[in-house]
Amino acid sequence: MLDADEKCFFVDMTAEEIRNEPGFDKDHWPSMADAQWGATVNQHYNRAPYWSPARTAPETEDLPDL
Repeated sequence: MLDADEKCFFVDMTAEEIRNEPGFDKDHWPSMADAQWGATVNQHYNRAPYWSPARTAPETEDLPDL
């Protein structure tokens, strides 16, 4: 949560969890287009990457006739 008055964020995490967060050298940013790096970060947070299919494709009989 952002506290604009105090100019800080509050997170529901322990100090140990924050220390173990994935990070990178501020002078050597990772390529944000690197799917492997992104998948590793998403896996750490137990989330599916936005680019992965969230569900299966609909069956052809569910599609309208054109």
